[in-house]
Amino acid sequence: MHQPVSLKTTVQKGKRSEIKFGFAGHNGAEWIEQRRFAMKTLKDIGIGRIAWESKVETEVEDFVLLLEQQGGKPYDVYNILSTSVSNNITSIILGKPLLRGDPRRAIVDGGIEGAIMSFGSNNLASFFPFLMQFLAKLGLTSQAKTFKKVSDFHEFIKSEMERRKSIPSDEWNEEIFIDGYLKEIQKTKEKTGVKTWFNENNLTGSSQALLIGGSDTSRTFLCWIFLAMAIYPDVQKKVQKEIEAVLGKDGKLKWSERAKIPYTYGTILETHRWRTITPVGVPHCASQDTKIGGYDVPKGSGVLPNIYALHNDPKYWKDPERFMPERFLDKNGCLIMTRLDSFAPFSLGRRICPGEMVAMMEIFHYFTVIMQRFDIRPLSDSPPNADEGINGATFQPIPQKLRYIPRA
Repeated sequence: MHQPVSLKTTVQKGKRSEIKFGFAGHNGAEWIEQRRFAMKTLKDIGIGRIAWESKVETEVEDFVLLLEQQGGKPYDVYNILSTSVSNNITSIILGKPLLRGDPRRAIVDGGIEGAIMSFGSNNLASFFPFLMQFLAKLGLTSQAKTFKKVSDFHEFIKSEMERRKSIPSDEWNEEIFIDGYLKEIQKTKEKTGVKTWFNENNLTGSSQALLIGGSDTSRTFLCWIFLAMAIYPDVQKKVQKEIEAVLGKDGKLKWSERAKIPYTYGTILETHRWRTITPVGVPHCASQDTKIGGYDVPKGSGVLPNIYALHNDPKYWKDPERFMPERFLDKNGCLIMTRLDSFAPFSLGRRICPGEMVAMMEIFHYFTVIMQRFDIRPLSDSPPNADEGINGATFQPIPQKLRYIPRA
């Protein structure tokens, strides 16, 4: 499959731009090179470093403090969760978080929101990216605002790159994505006769792609799992009981120790299946004539993986409409560590999300701490609405308030 249709182009200063979303918008040798660098960097900085995991834990504690200030009153966590989760990936890309109230924080949040709502699978701009610019020029208010948000976001990333370039190269820190990429550009300039695609356009594009993907997926998932806990109080109680038995009221677990709380982690996996946040993945394009399921797929055809259907197929999942964390546990109650072929929350094939493990680590820390510190309850005896959602780059729950009641 060719590069995702929706990631071929972005916008820049009111005109169509050939700048792509880095590794996410390429194919062939360029895609292999750029994706390999992105995956290695995410692994080295994120999964491979205790320091970054500690930064995530700090963000979680800040998030908890904001929730505690609500005093158990009805509250929609969407906005504060957006900033909190985004700061984790911002620390990887820029080397620092952007605090609430910082004007740059608003630019990043606005750009991420604009991108995910513009490039959803049900949006024509997913298949024809130039339409976002065209509709904005027609004066359609919502499209014009979205266009400006994405453009401002793009310019902000460029300015951050220029800021890091102004620092002497021997002071670049490879634990910052932008610095590591600038070092790679420098290395490739010293080589001759080697075809490479390390350049500033790809640096800007890849930084955008990682910030968008790394912020939206975790935030959207956490909104769904908090909703699930309000709908299924028996599951919530079992999760809390397991966490208390292993951690007590104040203990913490590292990501590498997740198998110690199998039911809790199984609940995370079941939420991925129950409410697939990328129901039809990202639109792709066939790079050559091929066949899928006996059907001819001509070169250039748009292709969507139906992950929702996979996650709700009774051939693989008994009673798929039921919420059952036990699906991911063996007969002894231990976590099934092998990946199931019928489970693909981060898409399929070679273009699977490169930040999967980073996102799962974030989710693990937020969910376990929230379950340790709060009871999540609906506003009344009627369950919250989990049957409807908002389609964008991800499938988000409709805005609604829950009660996050501090536990004694």
